[in-house]
Amino acid sequence: MKDFKDYIRTIPEIAPSLPQGLQNFLMRLEIPDPDSGSLAIVTQTMAPPKGDTLSLIFDIDVIREQAFDPGSPDLWAAFDQLREFKNRIFFLSITEKAQELFK
Repeated sequence: MKDFKDYIRTIPEIAPSLPQGLQNFLMRLEIPDPDSGSLAIVTQTMAPPKGDTLSLIFDIDVIREQAFDPGSPDLWAAFDQLREFKNRIFFLSITEKAQELFK
């Protein structure tokens, strides 16, 4: 892989005057969603290469602190909001080239 930007939109960048090889990285982003009061914790890293294949780990955890009555329909609406936020982060973070890998 020549450039992470071919597959993901949020990437680790190395200062241009430094060597551009990258052996490993770990990046953690915390992205708040003010509309729902949720927080996404996005972690990106690499798994050890297998042959000529590079595996990117792209983990999205979405949380929201709020008390709910277990029988309340508001609980299920909150789950739907969390799922929508997670999906929005995922699909807006990958490129069309990356989406083609899933077909």
